[in-house]
Amino acid sequence: MNSEVIVAGYGMVSSLGCDALTSCAAARAGLVRPKVLENYRMRSNEDGREEPVIGHPVSLLTSGYEGNARLCRLIQGSLMDLMAQNSKSPWLGRTHRFYLALPNHLSIHSHQDSLKNPTNLPPKNQGYLESLAKTVNQAIEFSNWNGDRSVGHISTNGRIAALETIQVAAADLTAGTVELAIILAVDSLLDEETLTWLHQSGRLKCDGAPSGLQPGEAGAALLLRLESDADKNNLSSIKLRTPVINNNGTEFDSDQPLNGEGLADALSQVGQKHKHQQNRIWIVSDHNGEYDRATEWGHALLRMRALNQAYAEPIFWYPAAWFGDTNVASLLLAACSVSRAFERRYAVMDTAIIATTSNGKERGAFLLTLN
Repeated sequence: MNSEVIVAGYGMVSSLGCDALTSCAAARAGLVRPKVLENYRMRSNEDGREEPVIGHPVSLLTSGYEGNARLCRLIQGSLMDLMAQNSKSPWLGRTHRFYLALPNHLSIHSHQDSLKNPTNLPPKNQGYLESLAKTVNQAIEFSNWNGDRSVGHISTNGRIAALETIQVAAADLTAGTVELAIILAVDSLLDEETLTWLHQSGRLKCDGAPSGLQPGEAGAALLLRLESDADKNNLSSIKLRTPVINNNGTEFDSDQPLNGEGLADALSQVGQKHKHQQNRIWIVSDHNGEYDRATEWGHALLRMRALNQAYAEPIFWYPAAWFGDTNVASLLLAACSVSRAFERRYAVMDTAIIATTSNGKERGAFLLTLN
């Protein structure tokens, strides 16, 4: 990007709170709120006994809701938090659009032969996309959004979706197409079909898969704009830089070794813009506890250490440890958490690398820096 993009605001709802301030404060304090999912049970692969499933629901918002209604509540909550923290409504009178990162669960469920590799699924049918669009419109309406509702881009490409929307939004801001971009990401892994899919594909944390993930749900929003002359004299502005996506990774379901090459390439590309003022580096990762992801992380870090000693002892944040695995929403949750840390002055350094790994070949990363 030729022009600097600023994080002008953010909002989120998670298992730790119905706003960003509460969620981030709870995470900073080391709190977690895992719960036994009362409406879902499974049989242990070890002894056949009934085994509870632990998840991270946003109970105050989503209890009693299922399917798209649950997603609607999460989007509504994150938008309302964004508006509450930007009460002067900076979008009024300025050209703005929504950029949406949405889940693709229904398509996954309808193709059981592709359980282990959801990135290779055929395109979703038009009816599903229309139902998602309707859900988003309802959420915006319920949140009493007082601005334009135009949509600039929609991505349903799993974990990488939010980064794709950020790339498109940054390009539109730089081109002058919009003055403000509202990035929205939402996901819930707590419906019955998704939990069944995770269990059958060996990804759900349980007796038979102790290195699996704990499912969660969340909604998050980022308000982006270009840097102004006033911002250049403001030492507290948060800049979003160098969003990178490559296709050099290895699919987790393939027979190829997880050598970390694609992830290391993404980290290296964003690192070229990172001025190392310290001997360590801060990485916020969507790693969720799964063995394959851990393997790739280890190889990627070995590759990076050979290039830069700042990676010898990196500082890690893993939001999945706080909020559970939130899949599509994980990247924006990380961005909100880092932005809040910058504002409250408990960030471990003034630059964070936020990295994401899809189940397919895509690997991505970007920088958040405090000036």
